[in-house]
Amino acid sequence: MNKHRHQADGTLRASDNWQKGIPQDSYMKSLWRHLFDVWKNHRGLETPESEEENLCAVIFNASGKLHEIVKARLIREKPSRALKNLLVKAGFFDNVKIGGTE
Repeated sequence: MNKHRHQADGTLRASDNWQKGIPQDSYMKSLWRHLFDVWKNHRGLETPESEEENLCAVIFNASGKLHEIVKARLIREKPSRALKNLLVKAGFFDNVKIGGTE
């Protein structure tokens, strides 16, 4: 999936930029498109990407959507200060204000 890091202007996108957040609708549209392509590959039909690329994209989009769901739940649950600090250090909440006890 490294080839998808190349942007239209020729620059290379950071490999961890997905952690900044991607709209869940984008994850779902891409997940559905690649899942359908995996099905077509399974049936012997050609797709723009290989079956391996399509499977990687399914995993990426499912994992990304799960990441956003868990992140939103943790924000709603107002984690303790210790948990907030741990999550911030792990990079889960870059530039995101989260609730909790102060």
